[in-house]
Amino acid sequence: MLATPVHAQSSDVPTGTLTVHVDELDSSEGTVRAELTTAQNYDADGNVRAAALSIQDDTARWTLDDVPHGTYAVRLYHDKDDDGELDTNMFGIPQEAFGFSNNARGSMGPPDFEKAAFTLESDSLSMTITAE
Repeated sequence: MLATPVHAQSSDVPTGTLTVHVDELDSSEGTVRAELTTAQNYDADGNVRAAALSIQDDTARWTLDDVPHGTYAVRLYHDKDDDGELDTNMFGIPQEAFGFSNNARGSMGPPDFEKAAFTLESDSLSMTITAE
């Protein structure tokens, strides 16, 4: 039996580039913390990819290369104090701006995955999320 070297194997799963623009931030201080999630890890507080994005002129940009085609959601927040946590008040209401793909909003908590979901099925996809 012949073995194929790992580097010689190819994936049949098509991939694309996802670009996320975050605009209308109320300042350039801190970072934007962003996550790309699937339905399987959306409620479990997991992610497929995550990043801390620098902010310039009250905007941030995240470019993700080689994302396998599929259905995802993006969630993010403006970590103004750069402590790595979404600040909330004593009732759990966020005190830092946050957003989701499709600019989805939930009524009492985050939106359902289906509201924030989008499908990457081309070479590239660009979206803009407004953090509020």
